[in-house]
Amino acid sequence: MHSRGQQPDEEGQGHVSDQELNMPGAREALVELKRQGHQLSLESFAGRKRATRTHDVLAPLGLFEAFHFTRQKRHKAAVCEHYGLDVFVDDSPDVVTAAAEQNPSMLVLHFTGDPSYESEHEHKEERESRLPNVVKVGSWEEALVHITEFAERSGPVGDVAPQEVGLLTPAEIKKMLYVEFL
Repeated sequence: MHSRGQQPDEEGQGHVSDQELNMPGAREALVELKRQGHQLSLESFAGRKRATRTHDVLAPLGLFEAFHFTRQKRHKAAVCEHYGLDVFVDDSPDVVTAAAEQNPSMLVLHFTGDPSYESEHEHKEERESRLPNVVKVGSWEEALVHITEFAERSGPVGDVAPQEVGLLTPAEIKKMLYVEFL
């Protein structure tokens, strides 16, 4: 699971305020997913400083079992596959398309409800709209509905913990991540 919120910081990344998730409905949706038994991990493209700050703010909330901060956006799809994620949420059409193509059984939600989402992304959405595992959502409430329905179709919740499925060697995954908190 991946979540985004607020405006980019000085490193050009991150959507977390100094106190909490700063996106309407995100915290409530994530709390409900936890209540339903989902295990959540955050996959984010961020530098070391921003990754540490994001982890320090979000870890006390108890919502995420793991945090993976990638060196490049393009690494997110491989990280999702490596850890066996079954649902992924992102606001970048390029990342959404790559994740959906690399992980065809994963539900990929293209989040367009972020206030920083720019209309320039719209021309990139044509390819992703043809992918059967991509759903565009405009709010965390809408994302919650799709994730809940997906879980009901997919089987028991809790059997799909973010875990290493070993598709990449430890050296390969280490090259993709700035920092990882488990």
